[in-house]
Formats: sequence, structure tokens, C-alpha cells
Amino acid sequence: MTKLEKLNKEQEELMLDVRDEYIRKSLIYNSINKKKLFEDIKILYRKINLSMPIILVARNWFEQQLMINLIYSQVESQVRSQVESQVESQVRSQVESQVESQVWSQVESQVRSQVWSQVGSQVGSQVRSQVESQVGSQVWSQVWSQVWSQVGSQVESQVRSQVRSQVGSQVPKLNFIWQYYGLWFDTYWLSFYDYFTRIGIVKSDDFEWYKSFLTNGFCNIVFYDKFVFVSKMPKIILRTPQGKLHSMDNAAIQWQGNYNNYFIEGVAFDKELWEKVRTKSLSAKEILELKNIEQRYVSLKILGAERLLTELDAKLISKTKRGNQLYSIKNILKDKDLKLLKYKCPSTMREYVKFVPNDIINADIAQAWSFSLIEDEYKQLIIES
Repeated sequence: MTKLEKLNKEQEELMLDVRDEYIRKSLIYNSINKKKLFEDIKILYRKINLSMPIILVARNWFEQQLMINLIYSQVESQVRSQVESQVESQVRSQVESQVESQVWSQVESQVRSQVWSQVGSQVGSQVRSQVESQVGSQVWSQVWSQVWSQVGSQVESQVRSQVRSQVGSQVPKLNFIWQYYGLWFDTYWLSFYDYFTRIGIVKSDDFEWYKSFLTNGFCNIVFYDKFVFVSKMPKIILRTPQGKLHSMDNAAIQWQGNYNNYFIEGVAFDKELWEKVRTKSLSAKEILELKNIEQRYVSLKILGAERLLTELDAKLISKTKRGNQLYSIKNILKDKDLKLLKYKCPSTMREYVKFVPNDIINADIAQAWSFSLIEDEYKQLIIES
């Protein structure tokens, strides 16, 4: 059999369609087919020689973690990777071998760069990791008693009643098996091999079943030996054109059950701080006292250059023909002046400020430093962006 050496025009267009389709699937709410989900989980547990578990479906990721903490606050033993090694790895090895045997490496590389890597970066790094980080800081580092104190009685009673109705009062010992982030985790390789199924390279019933399982409307699923905890997808995910989670008007991620995640330009905020930043209610000094460097940077950007320099009583020490202005601010750093560079974006003509090393005394040198250039290299630039 002849290997596929080159994609035709129709196949190249399909490649981009598959990429965009999987990005949409991973970011748009889809309801869970519970009957199918339960049947699929039963198949999974049969494959790893376990009995059908109790399945708890939460409205959002936060409630899912509350359920886990309510039943058991610390996993005693980790029987890791059973699902991954016996289910996912088998599926991936089947389709991988078919692609390798029927497709030349340059074609595989072309599809990988357009589908695998782009879908993975758009969904995995920009969405999953950011939500995971924020939910983790609110839940995973805390015991369940601390978690309950942070949520309202409505969430508490809803989660408690659901858990108790399905589990009862006895708290069992749990053995951790595996965790999936649904399409947020597997979408990169799933989209890659799904493309090859559509052009007739991959033929695998196991892959088709596994794809249908992962596209069944959940964003996170945690497997224990006797329990499975499922979180539904968010209702709305708002992002910048570059893929960063962002909204200045509403929560960037909106879940069922009135739980939301707030982001500005990909940086996570709690609701109270997000509200203060977007309404510019924080003073420049209060922003500089924020412990999170990324929050501090975004908040200063939102506050604006003029207000920042005015409130901090900045003194202009250097102004150049290129329009760069270097300011010095006292009483922020101990025994040192804080240096801020004010400059205009050539494309939008909006003014920005950024911090530069405190030993710099020339505005152009400060801008050169920010571009990782020496002064002479910077002077030779005709266009800045």
C-alpha cells in the first residue's frame, strides 16, 4: 500500500475545519447525555476490572471539588493510571500505528502543527491551566471544612443533599484512579487523529467510542474506585482574539449554579478584586501592594499611565526625540527609586507605562532594555511595534 505523501487542497481545508471545530467544541457549552455517560463509565470500569461506581454530576468545577472533599478530604492510596494505561493508551497506540504506517512524516508534521499544537495551545494552556489554577487555589489546598465556610447555604445544601442522597452517611475509603479534563485535556491529540479518520487513514471502533465519550459535555471527571465525580461544561467562556480568558463586563467563565471565574487578559482575579480593577477603584499605591505580579501588571495597565504617574508623584528625568519618557518615583522601594517608562504604542497611539531597572537614567535606553537590545541597536530601529 502506498503511503500518503501530500495533502490535496480539499484535505488541507478540512485540516483547518477540524482544528476550528475542536476549539469550538472545547469552549462552547453542551449538555451531558447522562444515560450515555453512565453506560460509558460502566464500560471503562469493566475494562479495568472494577464494579460500576456511584456517579455524582456537579453543575460546575467548584461543586465537583466540594463533593470530593465532602466524601473524603485526603486520598489514602493512589492506584494511578489504570484508566490511562488500559484505555487511553490502547486507543492512542492503535490510531498512532495506523497513521505511522500510512502517512509520510512530512504530512504528519503538517497536520500536527495545524491541528494538534494549535488546538492544544488554544484550549489547554489558555483555558484549562488557568481555570485549574484558580479553582485549585480556592479548593484543593483546603480541607472540606474550610471550603464549606466559603460558600453560601444554597450551594452547601444542594451539594450536601445530592451527595447524601446517593452516598448516604457512611464515608468510605477511596482509591484514586485517574482524572480527565475532558476536551480541555485530550482535544489536541483527539482532533489530530480524528482528522485522519475523516480522510480514511485511521479506522478504529475504539477511537470512535472514546471520542464520543470525551465529547459528552463534561469539562472534568475524576475517577475513584467506587465513585466518579463529573463537572459540567461552563455555560459561557469569554476570551480575547488571542485566546486569553478575559472580560471587563462579566465573568470570563460562567458556570451553572452561580459560580464564576473572573479574568482580565488571562490573569485570574477573585470577584471583589476584579470589580475594583475594572472600575479603577484601586489607587496606584494599592495596586503596587498586590502580591501577585501578574495581577499587579494588568491592574496598572487598566489604571492608565497618567493616573499612575500622578498618584505616585513621579518626576520626569528623561525625555527623548522618540517620545519616550522616563520617570523616577521615590518612597516605593526601600533605599531605591522606582523607574517607570512612559511611551506610545505606534499602532494605536495609546500611552502605556512599564517598569524598568532602577539604574537606568535614559528613556531610550529603558526602551531598548525592554526590547532586549543595546542602545545602538535600538537607535537603528525605524519602526517600533
